[in-house]
Amino acid sequence: MKNNKTSFVKKWIQRIVKLVIAAIVAYVILCTTLYFDQRNLLYHPSTVDYSSCANFKPEEHVTFGDVRLYTNTFVANNTRQILVYFYGNGESGCESPMWRDIANSDNMDYLIYEYPSYDNGTRETTRENVLSDIDTLAQHLANRSVIIIGRSLGNGPATYLAAKMNPQKIILISPYDRLSSVVDALYIPGFLLKDNFEPIEYLKSYNGTVIVFAGENDAQINYHISQRLNATKFILVTNAGHNDIVDKAYGQILSEIRN
Repeated sequence: MKNNKTSFVKKWIQRIVKLVIAAIVAYVILCTTLYFDQRNLLYHPSTVDYSSCANFKPEEHVTFGDVRLYTNTFVANNTRQILVYFYGNGESGCESPMWRDIANSDNMDYLIYEYPSYDNGTRETTRENVLSDIDTLAQHLANRSVIIIGRSLGNGPATYLAAKMNPQKIILISPYDRLSSVVDALYIPGFLLKDNFEPIEYLKSYNGTVIVFAGENDAQINYHISQRLNATKFILVTNAGHNDIVDKAYGQILSEIRN
């Protein structure tokens, strides 16, 4: 009887060990796949052609070398304040005319940055390419008054530009402290991330007001991650998720832009 019990226990131990090994192997395969394919998973370029985007007039398509923008500020040579918007990974510049309309209604200029591979861009979207574009953008915006708005992925370049220009205030929607924190929350090692934008580091060089909007029910970027930025003003949007936060906080966002 004792031998039977011992044999039974050994079999269960062997099964558990096999399951653990199988789980480890599956996890390693998953992490390896994510590592090599991560940019395809992180960035979702739209197929709209930049040059033919109908949401903006031809003269609103402005380029500086490889940097592509939707803007009116350089065409008119205006000295008005500029609303600068950086969108999330599932959007595109062509799909962001709402921010132009907000700027127009408040007698501001507007500038919407287009990621390198979005809207049929020919360059790869990487952290290095994006931050290089922002360096170029900062030079062209020197001595201009700006309000910078970032959403989701766009909070990386938004905070990087803020550190370069030091505007009076920035508005961050669904932000992260480090992009690796979002990956860590999925139980995937953040150190595997190639394009680790780090707003919490960029903001160390910024002295203005940081206004954060975070969704209470955001399943992509938990609001606890957003809280790590130690914003000047943190607004938790009740019952808002990642994709509907702008709709649910629209009035509050307008108020912060105008104040």
